[in-house]
Amino acid sequence: MEHYIKASEINVPCLPPFPAELTTGTKEMIVKENTKFKNILTFVDKLFEDTNCRLVIFKGVGEATAKCISCVEVFKRNYKGGVLYQWNKIVFTRRTDSWLPMVESLSKILVHVDVPTVYILISKDPFPDDCINESSQDSSSEARFTFDNEAMSNGLGSPQEKPKLLRTLGVNKWNRPLKKNCRIQKQQLLSKDKS
Repeated sequence: MEHYIKASEINVPCLPPFPAELTTGTKEMIVKENTKFKNILTFVDKLFEDTNCRLVIFKGVGEATAKCISCVEVFKRNYKGGVLYQWNKIVFTRRTDSWLPMVESLSKILVHVDVPTVYILISKDPFPDDCINESSQDSSSEARFTFDNEAMSNGLGSPQEKPKLLRTLGVNKWNRPLKKNCRIQKQQLLSKDKS
């Protein structure tokens, strides 16, 4: 591709893969790779302050899918207005890249790329029963997992439940070597402790 230069990039528009009765008139937030969380989150917070706004769609294409998911998780964590309901869909959208040759003997190239796209529908209201599937969830439910006939929640619990690490004064060969300043200070502390 060293003899070609990218001329254009055309994204084929894709409608949200949710039922039309849910998404008509719903605001779609397009999260890009360079989108600032603060801008999106303040805008969606203002949207959800309006009692008439019940739904919002987050969309991330290609490299921005991970950022879109993170943005939704931060929004759900910061939302104080009650329970939120979430529905996820992943689809592939088509992008066409046009490459022009820099050498006259070569011809123009069109490259069709299927790009992953994530759609996340956030709602203040529960979804209809016919729409609920394995990708639907709400922010109030806590997942529980079973392991060796014991149930445990998805979290580590409070910090008091964590075991304390035992620190020994002996040399541990797996520790990172101390910096020169720290080494001198530690030697001084050890000499004070011995006396």
